[in-house]
Amino acid sequence: MPTTGYGSVSQIDTHDEKRSKFNRNAAFPIDPISLTICLLLALAACASILTILGTNKNKNLGVLTFPLEAHDSSTVANVKRVSMNVNIGQIHIPICSDNGENPLATYSTRVFNGASPGPTIRLKPGDTLFVTTENNLEANPTLTDHKFNTLRDPNITNIHFHGMHITPFGRGDNPFRTFAPNTTHSTKITLPLDHPSGLFWYHPHHHGSSTLQVSGGMAGLIVVEDVETDPITFRYLQECRDIEILLQTLNFCCGASRDLRSIMERAGDQSILALEIDPKKNKEPYVMANGKVAPRLNVNANEKFRLRLANGGTSDLLFLKFGSSSSSCAKFILAKDGVNLNRPRRIYDADTVSLIPGGRVDVVMQCLAGRLNVSALPQASVSASANEFLGTQNDVSEQKQVLAIIVGSGSTDHDSLERFVQETTNLRLKTPKPSTNKHESNAVPPFEFKFETGPKVSVDGSLYTSYGINGNSMQSGLPRRTMKIGETETWRVSSNSPDTQHPFHMHTNHFTIVDWEGGGGDFEVGEHRDTILIPSNGSVTVMFTPQHFTGRTMCHCHTFSHSDTGMGFVFEIVDDSEVGAINLGGDADAHGCRASAGYSYCEPLKRCIRQWENECKRE
Repeated sequence: MPTTGYGSVSQIDTHDEKRSKFNRNAAFPIDPISLTICLLLALAACASILTILGTNKNKNLGVLTFPLEAHDSSTVANVKRVSMNVNIGQIHIPICSDNGENPLATYSTRVFNGASPGPTIRLKPGDTLFVTTENNLEANPTLTDHKFNTLRDPNITNIHFHGMHITPFGRGDNPFRTFAPNTTHSTKITLPLDHPSGLFWYHPHHHGSSTLQVSGGMAGLIVVEDVETDPITFRYLQECRDIEILLQTLNFCCGASRDLRSIMERAGDQSILALEIDPKKNKEPYVMANGKVAPRLNVNANEKFRLRLANGGTSDLLFLKFGSSSSSCAKFILAKDGVNLNRPRRIYDADTVSLIPGGRVDVVMQCLAGRLNVSALPQASVSASANEFLGTQNDVSEQKQVLAIIVGSGSTDHDSLERFVQETTNLRLKTPKPSTNKHESNAVPPFEFKFETGPKVSVDGSLYTSYGINGNSMQSGLPRRTMKIGETETWRVSSNSPDTQHPFHMHTNHFTIVDWEGGGGDFEVGEHRDTILIPSNGSVTVMFTPQHFTGRTMCHCHTFSHSDTGMGFVFEIVDDSEVGAINLGGDADAHGCRASAGYSYCEPLKRCIRQWENECKRE
């Protein structure tokens, strides 16, 4: 027991002795009955105070909470300055219920600014953002000199601004930068004035370590705020309460490339996980909403709110169901991947909304009093056509999971709900101008882009599936295709993996869906997206026109373990002056293709391309 301080034995004994002597020598002895009454009153008062304190302390138990806002140190208009510290933090994940919260898991992991999710960054079109990233992680273990296209480099990181239309060059949204341990790096991006207002997110993108770091929780939200382009739409959105949720997967049980413990081992990560989890509860992955499992979202009856969801998981496909409720709610999809649909799309009780890794969706809602569960359906509840689209070995959970519980309270106004439905149905949203249409896309043969899966091979003591695109695994930062800024590209994206899903994600520019073949997908023709699921039994034709920015960028499968192990494709956007520099020179061939720059002539395409002979034949 302690011998010093307020709680020391010697002080308590001495104090009691003095108090005893004082009472024995008191001029007016204390009546025992009065003393008892005083003590009871004092205890009642203390209980009241403790109840109040406990209520204040626990008011967020079981309730959806939100990440901290990123601190902006700038004093200049339209300029934001944010600091990101990468370190090891201890994470506590609770399971929520009506009675509060119960601990699910505690573990140590890499985080931004000591928390997962990381801080939310808010921007407006035209803003310039400076991010100072300080990597405080220790040097990589000496035994982790793994080969390219494997899980590796556990303590090297960087930062990618998923879905944003910003420069990929230099200090911008450059996935080829490496933030080594114990180094500090500056990132600068400027949003065009016509940048979409929507929900985006950031996460590490170093090739080989992104699976490990994002699985552990390194991610955060970015909100590009609404601006007034149309007064009716702007007023409608300003009336909505915005609720932003980053969905992340907690997995300590299942899959060699999904279980965080297995990923750590394969990547040579020697950090201490310090995992505490009840083995009885560790039978399946859990989906967290802003760091909690199944939290409660309290809303007012007939309150109009915009639920903005981002799937920050590394592989899990979520089929969202807005139902199983005692409340009547009207629901509409307003946007996907940070871009408005041209008109709101009604969600009926029988409908599901798919949310693939990296994808985002905005759902505007109004509910009467009652409860509504937002759930992720199990694989058994997914339709036969969707399962055909996904493939037989997809990453849809085997168990139904409640992601959040919406609780509406207060008086109910059925007329208000009807007005909301009518108003939202008639709303017209501003969307980007399509690159072209399906008829025009047929004028030029599309570039064939194919996800390919090969046999398993042993690398660095671990067994890896061979992943690639168009016959090649990713080759460091070497571009495999070059395109001019302002010229429209048409790609047909497909997969030779009938059993495995591959979400297609493109950096820098959104694309427009102009055609597709195969089972039911998570998209419609005309949508502007940056991440879509490619049908296992078909293909999707997309078009995009590179705008504003030049430089090396990439597209890849957004199942992180596929991308980290080879399923990435680097391409380069150039302007007219760069085309001349590439194609002309002392070693240019008869077609003007310069070998020293890595270019050769492709006869089928009638133009210079990077020296990938088999790709020229495929095209």
